[in-house]
Amino acid sequence: MHVVGWLYLLPSLLCSSFHVSRVKKPSEEVPVSRSLSLVLALANLPLLLLFVCYLLAIAVVVILVGLPYAALRRVPVRDNIRLLRDNCEVSSLGWRWSDVVKGLMAMIYRQDLAEFLKLTPTYLSVVPLVKYVWVANPFLFKLDSQFTNQWTEAIGLDVDTTAKLLRENVGVAIHEADSNERIDSHIFSAYYPLPKPDEALEYRMGVKYCGAVCLFTHARHWPRGMKPQPTNFDGSKTGIFQVELGFLNPFDMHTGYVEVNVVKTDEGAVLLEHPMWCVLGPNSLGRWAYKQVDELFFTYAPQIRSYLRIESRDENASFGPPSKSESRPQPRPKPSRSESSRGELEVS
Repeated sequence: MHVVGWLYLLPSLLCSSFHVSRVKKPSEEVPVSRSLSLVLALANLPLLLLFVCYLLAIAVVVILVGLPYAALRRVPVRDNIRLLRDNCEVSSLGWRWSDVVKGLMAMIYRQDLAEFLKLTPTYLSVVPLVKYVWVANPFLFKLDSQFTNQWTEAIGLDVDTTAKLLRENVGVAIHEADSNERIDSHIFSAYYPLPKPDEALEYRMGVKYCGAVCLFTHARHWPRGMKPQPTNFDGSKTGIFQVELGFLNPFDMHTGYVEVNVVKTDEGAVLLEHPMWCVLGPNSLGRWAYKQVDELFFTYAPQIRSYLRIESRDENASFGPPSKSESRPQPRPKPSRSESSRGELEVS
């Protein structure tokens, strides 16, 4: 599946790279005509059908092998399925094809074609295999919801400026050359499309580049009136993004829910936080996959902090290399059981 996907997608990616290279910069989204979108859909239809067969094969093997194993080891399958069902959001059932095309084109521009080509087959072959066999397999072990949080050092900017620049970093498809060069140098990059007025509450396709893998998620810019999840951070929070990692989404190896917030602490410091609630078991591979997110953001935290300071054109900001404490933030305590619910709509 890995080699077949790479060879089959190569012509479409070359065409997409040529198209995006001609887009005027900056641009909030990649303009794609219906005819081009239709051509790409028809060209890749056989690969999509092959991918569906690949998913069905994984499901059959997991069930046939998992059921007798679960019976022998007394794995609480019903509890696991109930937990996974809670993470089967309606939003995780698919995306508009136009969003898929625009998202891939935006990431091709951000990371350049050569780098993107190396990662392309992973979301077709490796990611669904890791997710459904080892990370979120209800037949192998007892699954549980795990919490982790990553955050930056103080940004040195006010809340509004930080939120605006972060939304532009993630929500604008085509950046100016200087800004895009900085984004391309980061270990992590995400594109979550800016919502149109009639799409404020909709989850759309988000594309994430994570150093060694490319992932698709369901993401949205924070709706007005909704509170971020409590995470034991003192101070006020401004929600920026919500990301649903649905169990039915085979293009992301995790299952759960993620936020990105701007936090203003009681001491007046403004920083970013990235809390995650994910479903996984006690096996080493599942824990390894989860830990990689922590390791990723240990590196990314000082990178995005530096990016925001440079983009703000703040002449008083210091752009020296990050300190050791910036690159290795310490873990926060896990929130209490009463804090484990997701953000609720604020009622005035």
